[in-house]
Amino acid sequence: MSRDGGTRREAPQDKPSRNEKQAAAINSDKKRILVSAAAGSGKTAVLVERIGRLITEAHIPLSAMLIVTFTNAAAAEMRQRIVLFLAGKLGEKDIEEAQRAFLRAQLSAIYSAQISTFHAFALAVIREYHFKIGLEPGLRICDEARGTILKNEAAEELFAERFANDYDNFTDFLRHYAGEKNEESLREEMLFAVYDAIRVSPDPFDRLREAVASLSKPAREMFAGSVAAAIRAEVVRTLTKTLALCRAVRPLLETGGAHAYLPLCEADTDGLARLLAAAEDLKNAKRSADAPHGPGAQEDADRLQALLSAVSDFKFATFSVSNKEEKAKYKAIEADVKRLREKAKRLLREGLAERYCRRSLEDCAAEINGTAPYAAYLAGLLEAFHEIFTRKK
Repeated sequence: MSRDGGTRREAPQDKPSRNEKQAAAINSDKKRILVSAAAGSGKTAVLVERIGRLITEAHIPLSAMLIVTFTNAAAAEMRQRIVLFLAGKLGEKDIEEAQRAFLRAQLSAIYSAQISTFHAFALAVIREYHFKIGLEPGLRICDEARGTILKNEAAEELFAERFANDYDNFTDFLRHYAGEKNEESLREEMLFAVYDAIRVSPDPFDRLREAVASLSKPAREMFAGSVAAAIRAEVVRTLTKTLALCRAVRPLLETGGAHAYLPLCEADTDGLARLLAAAEDLKNAKRSADAPHGPGAQEDADRLQALLSAVSDFKFATFSVSNKEEKAKYKAIEADVKRLREKAKRLLREGLAERYCRRSLEDCAAEINGTAPYAAYLAGLLEAFHEIFTRKK
């Protein structure tokens, strides 16, 4: 620790020892490497040494490097550590004059080098190439407070326009999805939240229109392809965990001598194993994933519906026997057995039955289809909001 209570930083010239993986990260000639480690494990020091090796051994100038961090403080620290590294190298006696001149040039260039946060680098790129994306050269960053004000102004203008020019459709949308929310809640929870969420996509409104269009598909198409694959994978994962919990009951029964309960345990595990085998077989069927409109898609959708119905109808065995001696033996392990079985039941019920098995896929698709017009209206609101917000910015 330093005298002021902070952690003592390694000076690069101390040449600290590195473990095997750190040394590999420093000395690797690969262009793409990932270093993942806990906080305080020396990632920054390893990166500085890697940069230093690229400068001193590969003679790559700082002007050819992009070094980005998450915070301004980290960027400043990185710059300072590279300065210390270069200064340490220049202090070595057995260094050739050409190398010394190269290192001096890098030291002189340190404050013009691209060492910054991700956001600062992105802003620099935008300012340099603003004309390619239709922005003005004097663009400024809109801080959070100003952005909030502009968003609210844009929302007020949008709502006023819809009330004036599209009253029936707008109020119908609000009745279905605003509920008891006031106007402020509607802005925050629907307009702003969805707008911020979709902006992470390179083409947010194209993706949004595709998502809205998918809500109008019939059940066979809706529950084919990636959607069906996701459901099938979830069924397999949940049944695998449920079966493992039930299988863990058997050793408890055997150890406790409650052998009369073993057939009941086997009834659970055999039934779950059959469901899991059917789920895995269906998961491996790629017809609907490869061709959601093909002849096999309907068959796969029917099989998925049958599997979900079987999961919904599955009943765990009632753990009860008439033999008093067996009951007494079971009493000693009953709490542990119940804990495992209740966890298995809850996993099957909450993980699958309540999520996928209460209604048919046709009924689910019909309900989703009913949301399509309102999702389309919301998409239109978002695009109009984006136009107004962009203009105000």
